[in-house]
Amino acid sequence: MFFIIGIGNLIFTFFGVVESATSYGDSNLAYYVTLLYSAWAIGNFFNQKSIWSYFRGVLAYLFGTLTGSFLLFLVGALIDAYSKGG
Repeated sequence: MFFIIGIGNLIFTFFGVVESATSYGDSNLAYYVTLLYSAWAIGNFFNQKSIWSYFRGVLAYLFGTLTGSFLLFLVGALIDAYSKGG
């Protein structure tokens, strides 16, 4: 997973460099390419011959992203509440 996330970050970096060099701004395209790559890589881990494994790859990626974002929000809210209360 760390390798897949690292490659995803390199994809975002590539699109960032292209956007800076050409003034072409389409961050949604970078997100979709990264999502497709992650779904493909995770799907290959499950079973290469089944289309459902790629669907599970998309779900695993989205669930991991949402869970990580929620945990970051929760930690930030708890730190904020603690710092204002103390």
